[in-house]
Amino acid sequence: MHSRSILQSTSIVSILILNHLALVSAFPLQPRQSASCGNSNAAFDENCWGNLNLGDFLTNSTTGWNATLGKTCVPGDNAAYCCRSTEASWSACFMRQAVALEQKFSCASLNASNCPTSSLITVSEIAPAQQQKVRYVLHNIYCKISHFSYNSQICVKSRARELTCGTAIYNLFNIWQQALPKAISDAKPNVRDLTTEVDPKGITNLLAPDVVEAFLLGLPFLATPNATTQVAPQISESTNATAQALLLGLQHAPAVAKAIFVNASATIYPVQTVGAADFLADNYTTAQIDGRLNAGLGLIMSDLGAFVNFASSGLFSGAGNFSIPDQEGLDKVLQTLISSTVRKDHVYVNEKTGLGIGL
Repeated sequence: MHSRSILQSTSIVSILILNHLALVSAFPLQPRQSASCGNSNAAFDENCWGNLNLGDFLTNSTTGWNATLGKTCVPGDNAAYCCRSTEASWSACFMRQAVALEQKFSCASLNASNCPTSSLITVSEIAPAQQQKVRYVLHNIYCKISHFSYNSQICVKSRARELTCGTAIYNLFNIWQQALPKAISDAKPNVRDLTTEVDPKGITNLLAPDVVEAFLLGLPFLATPNATTQVAPQISESTNATAQALLLGLQHAPAVAKAIFVNASATIYPVQTVGAADFLADNYTTAQIDGRLNAGLGLIMSDLGAFVNFASSGLFSGAGNFSIPDQEGLDKVLQTLISSTVRKDHVYVNEKTGLGIGL
């Protein structure tokens, strides 16, 4: 076993993540002025990321949160207006300041026990003019948030109607992880049938990291033009919306894509084509998959620039809910990897048709 360099990473990663940039133009990235972004009682709207100029709100070098409340506390500072050195990430600091509670929040890993789950968030010491911006940033980070009740002295809980934010980035990564076991199970017969057709002698091996990367690429692939003709009839609207948000996030934040799909330290060992799905179901491999998802989520929640880039499409600011009710098609990139590797490594003559494939 040995480690591969980034340059040895499967070319499928580069093709899928970097190539379909034309897809970005299919979504309304320009803010729609009719959105009720200033109304705390209005439903969340994906256009409000742009209308509220949240990227500038967070990262402006003079007036942004990072240059003001996001600075690290020094002795004598009021911790309500700075980030403590003990806080592991910008998002942990932001959440603490927003809810004005002495709690250690973190949404930087899958199934985090200390990522807020309350459907009601209240704010202390936040100017009313900024509350909607804070509300939307929190909405992009995690779970469910109702509108704020403002009180300059104490944190007041309000019984305002809940506004679901199932489109949060934290939610997407957890939903993605939860969909993979069923997708692996569904992939087993597909992989078996495919290898019976293209590699019946079982003489082709794949590289273990490539199998993992190809499988993880299955979800963003569903939002690409190629998927339209291959699996579109089987893709639900909610799965498609989830895939679109993920793909655009990866395209806008290449550092996050690299964290998930390019693991320079991954050990290389052969995996038979017919056993690719079984390999993915192995406990060790499952842990590797979770590690890659955690690497991407952790980067978003710890690096403010990565968060802003990943969220910049606005699709994490909407009122819907991410879900992957069907896993149909999540193994399409894996199937492509198998077919292309077989064709590259040897010429195979199909016994039924007598046609040769390969190079």
